[in-house]
Amino acid sequence: MDVKDFEGFLTVCRYKNISRAASAMYISQQGLSKMIQRWERDFGVPLFRRTHTGIELTRFGRILEEHGQTIAAEYRATLADIQRETSVYDRIKVVIDLGVYSVLTPDVFFSFRKTYPHIDLIVQEHTEGTNRRLLDEEKADICIALAPSDEKFLFTPFYDVEGVVLLNRRNPLSEKEVICADDLRNERLIVLGSACNYAYVRACARAGFEPHLVISSVEMDDPFPYVNTDYGICLTFRGLVSEPGESSSVVLRPFVSDRLWSIGYLLKERQKVSRHLKLFIDHMVSFASNSKLL
Repeated sequence: MDVKDFEGFLTVCRYKNISRAASAMYISQQGLSKMIQRWERDFGVPLFRRTHTGIELTRFGRILEEHGQTIAAEYRATLADIQRETSVYDRIKVVIDLGVYSVLTPDVFFSFRKTYPHIDLIVQEHTEGTNRRLLDEEKADICIALAPSDEKFLFTPFYDVEGVVLLNRRNPLSEKEVICADDLRNERLIVLGSACNYAYVRACARAGFEPHLVISSVEMDDPFPYVNTDYGICLTFRGLVSEPGESSSVVLRPFVSDRLWSIGYLLKERQKVSRHLKLFIDHMVSFASNSKLL
């Protein structure tokens, strides 16, 4: 007797009538009668007795009904769990800290979708706090971030990012070969992108001061007009802005931080990594290592 037979047996128990049970099961009365005969042959005991109003269970049938309900319920629950897990493992939810998307570029996600069209890849951009909460509550599978300091999660870097500063040639700092956080202490600062904001603000905080941010924007594509007019100096990553020409009034200088800046992925400690999530991680790391993101 298989699970479908248990379902059929319970249908007969519910209706206690061969005709109505057969109709509910979309089979003929003759077909249902043969099924009952097979069940009784399998168990070696009579399960039903006929009455003038229909059929009723024997004592053996009542035992089977009790256990059959449990077996059918367990089967349905097991099937639902498998279907739910299959759905989960066919879907990957990626959350990205604000600003990192512009550095990583969308190509890494498009190429993954093209390579693995059967995997539903969901990508959302949020603030750091929201992403950490989603990851902690297991509402996201992975978070892509810029060298976070939160030790609650496991951070694995896969792409190094170089900080650069755009200055007007009239600014005395333009005479320096490299710029460090302490050089920014008394400067008006323009920050291009949220990822840059977090990185430079933290660098200034570790140097012991709060930076003077006159512009902080994720929408600004061209900071050169502001730097040209000496409105402030621009803090960004190499590759997010074009290199100034030799005749430009703007110069570019490397920024030296006390910490290496890297894009990486966050996972919860002891998080179970599904096969599909492992495919995504491997694809992302390979893409970053073989592509010029910035």
